Amino acid sequence: MTTKISADNIQASTLSTLGGPKIANIQVANSTYVANGSSTVSTTGGYAIINGTGFASNVNVVIGNTLASAVSYVSSTRINIQIPALTANSYIVYVTLTDNGRVAVKPNGITTA
Repeated sequence: MTTKISADNIQASTLSTLGGPKIANIQVANSTYVANGSSTVSTTGGYAIINGTGFASNVNVVIGNTLASAVSYVSSTRINIQIPALTANSYIVYVTLTDNGRVAVKPNGITTA
């Protein structure tokens, strides 16, 4: 029997012990990366700030199954992303360090409507 591993079937306590980056929160922002207090991004796309720890300049961000349109490393605790057009849904966000493959996962990290 094969089990598909996803953020839905890994306990949060397990994710925190794997090392690597961690996502504290995701804030929807305007085009100059100022948080706007909304929790929903337009289906035509938008911008967000990912706050956490362990980020590095060699980072990729995937929203559901779609790469972020643009990723800007700001610091080890902040990444700015541009979100592509997506259908209305709630999406898992993955932050991956490309040099070592370590991943942070945020279930329901971004909602589009």
